[in-house]
Amino acid sequence: MELSVLAAAAATALVGAMATDTWTRATEAVTGLWRRFRPGEAEEIAQDLELLHRDVRRARDQGDEAAENQLVAEWQGTLGRVLRRHEEMAPALHAVLEEDLTPLLSEKQRQVVYKQFNTTSGKATSYNVQDGQIHIHQAQAEPKAPKE
Repeated sequence: MELSVLAAAAATALVGAMATDTWTRATEAVTGLWRRFRPGEAEEIAQDLELLHRDVRRARDQGDEAAENQLVAEWQGTLGRVLRRHEEMAPALHAVLEEDLTPLLSEKQRQVVYKQFNTTSGKATSYNVQDGQIHIHQAQAEPKAPKE
């Protein structure tokens, strides 16, 4: 699975799980992952997850979907950066997603955690709509060969 897709799915499931009564299980699973791969940051991530729980509950209580989406984006960035630096962590994060986080979600929430692959070739532009937001991806221009 592509790292950015994994980060997005894991962030969505994590934020959803942090709104449940079983949020401590989600915290334990993610903190355990950090203890394995980034032990020096495990306590800090545990504190960040506690704050995430508080922020998600507040957003849900206030019906603030934008705030919740922002939390997903923040954790997608966090997980994406860690995965880019430590690609060997990807299979373990995928296991946490499938075995620990997703089972904590309601059936409705599980439908929000999805993986989408879009393939374009050549100089094509990909337009994708997800959760009411449009994402536009353009191919990188190939470098021109030096003139002789």
